[in-house]
Amino acid sequence: NLTATVDESLTFCTGTSGITTSSCAGATGSDVSFGPLSASATQSGLSQMGVGTNGGSGYAITVNGGTLTSGGNTISALAAQTAAIAGTQQFGLNLRDNTTPNVGADPDGAGTGTPSANYNTVDQYRFVTGDTVGSKASADEFRRFQVSYIANIGTATEAGTYTAVMNYIATATF
Repeated sequence: NLTATVDESLTFCTGTSGITTSSCAGATGSDVSFGPLSASATQSGLSQMGVGTNGGSGYAITVNGGTLTSGGNTISALAAQTAAIAGTQQFGLNLRDNTTPNVGADPDGAGTGTPSANYNTVDQYRFVTGDTVGSKASADEFRRFQVSYIANIGTATEAGTYTAVMNYIATATF
């Protein structure tokens, strides 16, 4: 008699580059720079996530953090899906290949996990901490997600160095 077990597992990584459609092995980087913000143009940035699980109930990825802040000044987070509008204070993200601005890529790899509805519309951005941004309700091969960020300011946005920290958490639903 031969017996074996296969334990449930979850693979998850983040970075700014190096994640392929099949592996976290090259994941590197953690800083996204928008450069100088201007009221006349939308600035954008990109990060990556890779995820896969053999767990029968899949996984969910949440985003946790705050909007861009400088001391007591903030750039407004988009609480609903909204297009990028230069000259209006905005901070948001999505997981799609966008044209306005030209940033991001659609999810790829052998897996079939998808962005959540609030982060799955081209050229529409949102940021609400605690939101699920991607998921799969069953076992899934490795999947790469590209996170597109946008930042806009108004002409009266206070000068300063604005920062935010984003934490992505993948939870297996074993």
